Amino acid sequence: ALKDAGVKEFVLSNRTEKKAMKIVKAFGLEEAEIVDWEARSSALNNVTMLVNCSSLGMTGQPPLVIDLSALPRKSVVCDIVYSPLATPLLANAKARGNPVAEGLSMLLHQGRLGFKQWFRIDPAVTRELYEEVAACVK
Repeated sequence: ALKDAGVKEFVLSNRTEKKAMKIVKAFGLEEAEIVDWEARSSALNNVTMLVNCSSLGMTGQPPLVIDLSALPRKSVVCDIVYSPLATPLLANAKARGNPVAEGLSMLLHQGRLGFKQWFRIDPAVTRELYEEVAACVK
């Protein structure tokens, strides 16, 4: 989605280099900068959006350990994790003053697109729907 929206520069850090390369190929991000997992915190100084696309931080999983001190305060921090809604990553970013986006909204909008493809009905993602689903998240 970011590439389709016109984002030109990507910095990718994965726990394994092999998986990072697989992601680069799958999404056509050949120009992406791949940063070693151990260096992930130091690669944040020019980032405008940090997106956690891993299960780290999900209920039952260890948290994503990352030092946000190099991240500019105007940079958006997104976490695809939706359980819990407020992951340690998002809590830390919000405490620093970064704008944040949690995973439940992303999940609902992805679900909307899938529902539309399957049933040819485009359901609305409303505040009421969000709150109903959020009440089920632990």
